[in-house]
Amino acid sequence: MSEFGDSAVKAIGESAGKSALEAKNKLSAEFIEASKKVAPEQQDAFRQEMDTNLKNVLPSLSIVSFEKDEFVKKYDSNHDGAVSDKEMKEAIANPNTPQADKLMLESLAKQYEALKNQNQQDGKDNKNADGITSKDIQTYLSRNASDKPLVAEDGSITRDYGTFKQTVLKGGAVVTTNSDGNTTELEIPGKLHLVKEGDKWVSIDGAGNKTEAKVEKIEVSNGTVFVTRDGGCKDEYRADGTVIKKDPEGKITDLVIPGQIDIHKEGDKWVDKNHNPINVTDCSVDEAGNITVKHDDNSATVYKPDGSIEIHKSDGTVVNVDADSAKSTAADKDKIQEASRIKSGEGPYASAKRMLEAAGVTGMTPKEILQFARWLRDHVAKKQSFTTKDKLAEDKDWPAVADKINEIKASHKKKQEQ
Repeated sequence: MSEFGDSAVKAIGESAGKSALEAKNKLSAEFIEASKKVAPEQQDAFRQEMDTNLKNVLPSLSIVSFEKDEFVKKYDSNHDGAVSDKEMKEAIANPNTPQADKLMLESLAKQYEALKNQNQQDGKDNKNADGITSKDIQTYLSRNASDKPLVAEDGSITRDYGTFKQTVLKGGAVVTTNSDGNTTELEIPGKLHLVKEGDKWVSIDGAGNKTEAKVEKIEVSNGTVFVTRDGGCKDEYRADGTVIKKDPEGKITDLVIPGQIDIHKEGDKWVDKNHNPINVTDCSVDEAGNITVKHDDNSATVYKPDGSIEIHKSDGTVVNVDADSAKSTAADKDKIQEASRIKSGEGPYASAKRMLEAAGVTGMTPKEILQFARWLRDHVAKKQSFTTKDKLAEDKDWPAVADKINEIKASHKKKQEQ
C-alpha cells in the first residue's frame, strides 16, 4: 500500500480483534495523515483501498470515533443530542468535513440501523432519540467489549447481541435472527416490515398498524432477501432496490428497478405503476440474476445485476450500456422527465435538447437533437401537436425513453474512444 504499508494494516487488524479501543489507539499515524492529505482526484482510489484492506477494522474504529472525536458536537446540526442518517449524509457530502471523519461517518452510516436503538431512553423526556447518541455507543460497547463485527463479502455487517443477531445489508435492509438462527424480523426501509409474533408473521405499516402477513419463510443470500409467501409466491428484494415478485409457477408478476422500470401484470397485460397499458410482452430472470424485459416490437432490454444494460433492438442490433451511464440516467429520471415538459412558444426540439442536457449528454449536433425530438414525437408521444405543459416522457414512456438516452450515451462514448 502506498501510504502506510501492509504491516500497519495487519497490526490494526489484529488489535481490532481484541478491542475497538485498542484498534483506535494503534491506528497508524501514516493512515491518519494519509486520510487528511489525499488529493481530491485520488479520493475514490483511496476509499477503494481502504474498503479492501480495512473493511474488518473501520466498523470498530468508527464506533469508538463517535465518542472520541465528539461526532455529536460536530455533526448534530439540529442539536437534538443525536446524529441521524440525514445528518451523516450531509456531513459526508460537505467538502469541509475532514477526510478522516468522512471515512468514519461512512462506516457508521452502514451500521446506522444496528446502532441507533441501543439505548431506548437516550433522548428528551427519556424517549428514544432520532439517531445515534453517545448513550447508544456506550450501551453498545458495554454489550460488545471485544467489538468483533462480522463483515461479509457482500458488504453486510452483523452484530451479535447475545440473545439475537442483527444484520444490516448493503442496501439498508435489516434482518434480525434469534439465538437459534431463525429470522424474527425483517425491515426493508420504505418497502416492507415483517415481525414474527409467536408462530405467525405480521406486517407493520408506517403508522405502526399491524396486519397478519401470509409468509412461509425469509431467506438472505448474497445481500438479497427472498420472502416466500403462502401458496408459493416468492418476492426478491435486491440491495440496489430492485424488487421482483413471482407467482407460484415462478413467473414474474411485478418488477421494480428504481429509476428504470416499474411494471405489474394485470390479467394477461402489463401496466405501469399508474395502471396504464405498456408495450411489454414478457419478463424473466435467469440464474445469473439478469432480468429480460421483452417488448411488442420484438426488442428487449436486459438489466444486469452490476447495473449495466443490454438493449436488443428490433433490427437485431445490440447496444451495450455501461453501469455508470445506466445508473446516472436512472438517478436523473425526475429531472429528465421535467425537462421534457413543453414550454410556451416551444416545440419538441427545445424539450428534447433540455432532456439530453439533464441526462448529461453533451456535444449533440442540431441534427442529432432533431432526430431525438422526432423520435419522441412519433414513437413516444405519438402526436403531432402539443400544448403547454405536455410532457414528452410520462411514467408509462420512461423505460423506452431511458433506453433511447442510454443508447445515445453509448454511441457518444464509442465515438470518443475511437
